[in-house]
Amino acid sequence: MHTGEKPYACDLCGKCFISSGNLRVHMRIHTGMKPYTCKFCEKGFTSNSHLKRHILIHTGEKPFTCEHCGKCFRRRENLKMHILTHAGEKPFTCEHCGKLFTQGGSLKYHMLTHTGEKPFNCENCGKSFTQGGNLKRHILTHTAKNHSLVNIVRNKTHPNKNQSLCRKCFRESGSLKKHISSRTGIKPYTCISCGKCFTTAGNLKIHTRIHTGEKPFLCKHCGKCCRTLSDMEVRDRMNTGIKPYTCKSCGKSFPQIGHLKKHGLIHTRELPTTVLENEWAKVISAVQCTDYNCTEYNLKMEGKFAQLTSKLELMEKRITNNLKIEIKAIVEDSLKDLLEESINEHDRKISIQIDESVLNNTQQMAERLETMFKQTDSLVNKVDSLREDMNGIHATNTTLQQDVQMVHASQNFINAEFEIQKDYLSDLHRKIEELSASNKALISSLQKRFDKDFEDLAQYVRRENLEFHGIPYSEDENTDELIIKIGKLLKINVERLDISISHRLPRRDKSKIPPIIVRFTNRNKRNEFIDRKRNISSIGNFGIQGMKSLFINENLTEFRNNLLYNARKSRKSNNYERLWTTNGNIYMRKNKDAPRVPITKLSDIENLK
Repeated sequence: MHTGEKPYACDLCGKCFISSGNLRVHMRIHTGMKPYTCKFCEKGFTSNSHLKRHILIHTGEKPFTCEHCGKCFRRRENLKMHILTHAGEKPFTCEHCGKLFTQGGSLKYHMLTHTGEKPFNCENCGKSFTQGGNLKRHILTHTAKNHSLVNIVRNKTHPNKNQSLCRKCFRESGSLKKHISSRTGIKPYTCISCGKCFTTAGNLKIHTRIHTGEKPFLCKHCGKCCRTLSDMEVRDRMNTGIKPYTCKSCGKSFPQIGHLKKHGLIHTRELPTTVLENEWAKVISAVQCTDYNCTEYNLKMEGKFAQLTSKLELMEKRITNNLKIEIKAIVEDSLKDLLEESINEHDRKISIQIDESVLNNTQQMAERLETMFKQTDSLVNKVDSLREDMNGIHATNTTLQQDVQMVHASQNFINAEFEIQKDYLSDLHRKIEELSASNKALISSLQKRFDKDFEDLAQYVRRENLEFHGIPYSEDENTDELIIKIGKLLKINVERLDISISHRLPRRDKSKIPPIIVRFTNRNKRNEFIDRKRNISSIGNFGIQGMKSLFINENLTEFRNNLLYNARKSRKSNNYERLWTTNGNIYMRKNKDAPRVPITKLSDIENLK
């Protein structure tokens, strides 16, 4: 790793790696294997580190925080680049125009504006781009569908819907944001020169060049400068005669896509979107009813239908009543005739039936007696069968009583087992409570230990830092030069390489001068400042205008700063002679003969006498 050797080479592309594990991960690019899958969106990745970085997008977690401004980042590399903005460092310089950049990648893309190189080409139309992201967005123009006409129909057929719900589709989220701004009318970016407002920062930046006169894009053919990159591309095509946009119908070429679209209307006879919208409005207005709406028409038709129904019901009632009267008269006449015939026939037959009834009654009595004897025999047989059934029921009852006794015994056994399990569960519950109490105590102990270790680690990280209070603030100041100057005044030889980074600390109280925090690369230089501070009882202003007095303090954590603040207040009330810090530790001393008292927590201050 330290020698720079890469002994593991890819057999397919020849790329070399430091370890065999890196080579295995690289080979998945050629094989297409993606064994690590996201549980949220099921996207595959070649390595576990790529998956973990992707999952942060779903969780929204940004674990890397800038200690200067509090801004959070998803990757450590982005945080390192961001810290350079606080230090004002831009180590990458363009050799053509002298423009500075914080990242090498930004300089690489900037150089393409000077060379005119566009390495990313579209396979469909041959158009070139300077960045791969621009090529990906362009490819969507060949695959995505146009929904503009559908949206016109939707908006016209639902004119009362909220304008923000127009359902228009976009290929990029940035285009969607611009569209929403155009619908809401919000223009948060304002020109400080003329007050004109814009929906995007890019449009404001291009507009500002009108006031400044800046034209950063130089045409390599005619030498004329352009305000925007698109203007330069158009001028480049005018000078070279390139016309990349060709009509598929007649073969005529154009230097701009807008010219091709206007020309295409000649062949297709299509109207622009605004004309379609006007024609659609005419169709809607023609279809709409002028005298009444659809609801009123339906009510009128329902009224007419109800009238016809009532007339039909009335005619049906009249016809039914007439039929009933006629049928009733016919039935009454028929009944009268039948009644007279039946009375005459009955008088004729009654005399014959009186003689035959006695004989019939005797025969019926004999038949009934015989039937009763048969029924008696059947009843005897049924009684015997019932007696046998009763004996079977008695035996079954005995068996059921035995089963009930067995169930009762099982119930007693289950109750006894239940009591045993109940006592066992009660004992488990008691042990769980004891373990819970022990766990809480252990967690509390571990938390205290963790807090102490974390506090010590946080202070250890600041061991090379010092805070300089009282140095006046000025615009365009260089804090490194100020520290070097203070070192010379204190007779300390400080070079730029001795300082890792320095900047002003933000303060809530704007009336106070913000201190300068310095991180030294050489701890000896840092200790020289501390020693010089201890040897000099009061550091004056060294003749610097605006500076009353200079104070040099160690860079403490927030917890230790609070301890130091409370210790200062207690020092006066308890008449302690000295209060100082050494390597992040706080000490107090009653007098020169008394032992020093370490201050590590608030209780140490409360116990002072």
